[in-house]
This record gives sequence, C-alpha cells and structure tokens, in this order.
Amino acid sequence: MKKLFKTLPALGLALAATMAFAFNMPENQPKFGTPDDGDTWYDVTNIDPGPESYQCVASGVCLRSAPDMEAPQVDSGQFVLTGSLDPIR
Repeated sequence: MKKLFKTLPALGLALAATMAFAFNMPENQPKFGTPDDGDTWYDVTNIDPGPESYQCVASGVCLRSAPDMEAPQVDSGQFVLTGSLDPIR
C-alpha cells in the first residue's frame, strides 16, 4: 500500500502531461480545399469561410490537412469556392 502511495505523484504527472498534449491543438492547422476532386487545390489556412472566399456545404470532406486526397480531414462538408482565391496547383 505504501508503494502505491509513493507512485501516485508520478502517475498524476503522467496523466497531466498526457492531457496537456491531447487538448492542445495547433492554432494554425493547415487547411486545403478542392472543388474538383483534387485537380485544383486552395490553401485556406488563414482564410475565414464566407461569401467572398469559400464555404463548406452539405456532407463529405471539405478541408484536408494537406493538398492530397489521402490527407486527414480537417472539416466536413463539400468545398465550394465562392470568391476569388488563388489556387496553389
């Protein structure tokens, strides 16, 4: 029982470190959208969705973490270009 009580501070520290890493998401996570199934990509990392940029509507994969159809999903919906953004490729 004494051994258990001696290890509690270490267990608490490990739990706190795990929670700190789990809940700290990067603020500027890269965001890329494609309106044509990967032929043209737009970097919308620092762009707010709206009528002068883009919108995520309906269902599907709207934004990905890299300009690649296999990259992890960042936001759901269908990517619709509603303004004049410059494509990256």
